[in-house]
Formats: sequence, structure tokens, C-alpha cells
Amino acid sequence: MTKNSYSTLTMFRKFILTPVLFAIVSCGLVSPKVITNQHVNGVIKNAGEDFMIVEKLTLNKIEPIDTLELEKDGSFSFKSKSDTAWFYRFRLQNKNTWVQVLIHPNDKLEMTGDAKDFITSFNIKGNPKSEKFREYLRKFITFGNAKDSINQIYQAAQAENKGHLIYDDMQKKYMDIMANFENYSREFVTANPENLGSLIAIQNLDPAKNQELITKLTVGLKKAYPNQPYVIDFIEKTSKAIALSVGGTAPDIKLTAPDGKALSLYSLRGKVVLIDFWATWCGPCRKEFPYLKQAYTTYKDKGFEIFSVSLDKDVMTWKNGIEQYGLPWNHVLESQAGEASKTYEVTGIPKTILIDKEGKIISTDLRGEALLAKLAEVFK
Repeated sequence: MTKNSYSTLTMFRKFILTPVLFAIVSCGLVSPKVITNQHVNGVIKNAGEDFMIVEKLTLNKIEPIDTLELEKDGSFSFKSKSDTAWFYRFRLQNKNTWVQVLIHPNDKLEMTGDAKDFITSFNIKGNPKSEKFREYLRKFITFGNAKDSINQIYQAAQAENKGHLIYDDMQKKYMDIMANFENYSREFVTANPENLGSLIAIQNLDPAKNQELITKLTVGLKKAYPNQPYVIDFIEKTSKAIALSVGGTAPDIKLTAPDGKALSLYSLRGKVVLIDFWATWCGPCRKEFPYLKQAYTTYKDKGFEIFSVSLDKDVMTWKNGIEQYGLPWNHVLESQAGEASKTYEVTGIPKTILIDKEGKIISTDLRGEALLAKLAEVFK
């Protein structure tokens, strides 16, 4: 593909379902004979002697389905069977360019396109949901090309040591493009809550700012696709994400304290608690100690507590660290299975979650002066 080509597979980069992002090269695949309930007939101009490889995007991989030899006029016919909708990838083997298509049971779709620019020229007809999804992908390509154009202009200016002269202007244009695309994505999901394609669009929105829309999408998709693996996975992960967002109830943590006894986060109910994920080997964690000590000293008598979860592997290193750094609050050691880290989706430390007396999440990722400012607000 050319540098400026934007494969629709790019849409899956932040897909909460996380399907495989790289092609499985396959040639000469022959699908078994099945009773078909999905049909895609197509004509791809200027394809020459090429093959259309059809692959299904599952939760964990790209699954090769069929390889179709194009007729001299570029026509092909794909037939398959499924009891639910899926995203499929139609790939021209020789040119190694592909497009994404949403196919439902009992669909009879018509695909057209030009092999010279397959990604932007392809079109699909036959199911309003598939057509709407194609419209979204077309907009995505348009926004992507606009961003790429800005980048090229800036890089050219940089090569002449003039990048600083246009940086502010290019940055504003870039942010405007991103804002417009976010607005379009929001409008698409709002108008199409029962379209599987909205699962792609929602990935371009900030979850914290669009919880109501995510809830609306969850309801719509569950109604339209009750048995679709994408949807089941999305609902599970969305429910967990909402629970860990501000306003959600913090899940319990019950791990081993330095005295060898089990200590539960819920045993601290009635206090404002800072859950603190850290480790003795973590430099940024150690830099937070002065702020944590100041917070603890200032507010411990007003109902504040710290519940530190260490990711250290060695028990003695953990215990010695607590003593060496003088950390007088509650401590527990993460289990070998990483239960607490998985529950709270900890991908880096330090990681903090501030919860109120009822266990509701007040704020997350507070560090340094921001932590002190938030506590001053809570306890004023």
C-alpha cells in the first residue's frame, strides 16, 4: 500500500475486543461445502489475474475462510454460513490491499471497487447496517488523509528548519480534525446503537466523557446481537470499566499484610482510602513517598487511610522497604496470580484510586500536589 493509504483495518487499533492486527498470508484455500446464508457478489475493476482472499476477524485471530479466483471481468462470488454477524476482510492477494465488510446472516450483498485504489473506491450494497458501516469507514479514511497531509506539510517544513514557524497552525488544524472526527463518531453511535459497526466508532471516543452513550450502545447491541462474541466481550469489559470509573464501587482487595494475616480493603469502610499500587523497585513510586506521608500525617485523624498494594515478588524485600522508607499505613502484598492488579487493570505503577467512606471511587491516578489538592477538597 502507498504511504497515504489508510486500511480500514486501522480501525481495530484501539478496538476493545482486540482482534489480531496482522495479516495471515494464505493462498489456495478451499472452503468446504456448506449450506449458505451469506452471499457477497462483487466486481473489482482493473484487478487483472488476482485472487480475493476472505478472512473473518474473530476475537483472537484472523481466520482464513476462502480464496476466490477473480473472473476476467473482476467478478467473484463469496458464500458462507453464520448464525450471527461478523466483520470480514476482503483482500486482493497480489496487491495486498484489503477492505472491511460487515456481514449478517441472510445477507445478499453487492461489492464494487477498483483495484487501483481498492480501499477508497470499494462500496457495498444490500444491508443498511453494512452500508452505514461503510460510510463510517469512508469518513475515517477522509480524516486520516487530512491528518497525513498536515504531517507531510510539517515534515517538509522541518526539513528546511522552518517547522517552528508553522507548528502552532498545524497543531490547531490537527486538533480540529480530531475534534471533528470525535463528533462524527459520537453522532454515528448515537444514530446507530444497534449497528455492530458502532463498536468500531466508540473506540474513537473518551469513555470517561461518554458513559451514557456507551450504556446506550450496550443496550442496543445486546438487543440486536445477543449471541455475538464481539458484543459479549464488549459488554463484559465495559461493565468492568464503568465499575472502575469515578462513581463506581471499588472492588474488594483481600491480601496478606506484613504480619502474615489477611487484610481486606473493605475492612476500612467508613474512611476515605487511597489505594496505592507500588513496588520497592519503582523509582516514580519512591518519589511519591513525601506526598503520601504529608497526606497521611495531615488527614489520618480526620478519617483518611492509605491501602498500599506492593507488586514486589520477594516478601523480605517488601517488608524491608516498608521499614526503610518509613511508610506507617496499611500494606498488603500482591498475590502470585496478580489478582488485585487484574481486578483494577493496573498496567503501570504508581497507580492510585481514591475512594470515599462508602467505597465509591472519587478520583484516579492522583499524584504529587494533585493528590494533596484533592484531599484538601474532600476534607474541607
